[in-house]
Amino acid sequence: MQEDETQTGYLSQQRQRNIALRAEPAKLCRILHAKGVTQVDMYYDAYDDSGAIENVDVLPLNIQIDENLQCRLKNFGFDFAYDLNPGFKIDGGATGQLIWQMQDDKINLRHETCYREYTVISYEGL
Repeated sequence: MQEDETQTGYLSQQRQRNIALRAEPAKLCRILHAKGVTQVDMYYDAYDDSGAIENVDVLPLNIQIDENLQCRLKNFGFDFAYDLNPGFKIDGGATGQLIWQMQDDKINLRHETCYREYTVISYEGL
């Protein structure tokens, strides 16, 4: 019985998160349009169970965004990239770039998965 309640609670949280994830870009887009932003570039890096958007750039370059808006963009960008590539912060991790074109409200994502490769050569009884 408790497992069913846990599953139901998890699914409810997922639904709420999905609704919020869809609502946030519309809010951000309105704010950025009002400021005259035409493009947002976000760069992320993740590995060994951690990751974040490391840098947010807006175009035109003369537009300043406050810390709160930058934080919201970083959270949205990371969630967006992670939803498309779940688990990418595990092991070798990944890096990537999101380019959000404000005019079309379209996002291009370039994602690079990092792999750890090992070559083992063993000599015995030489």
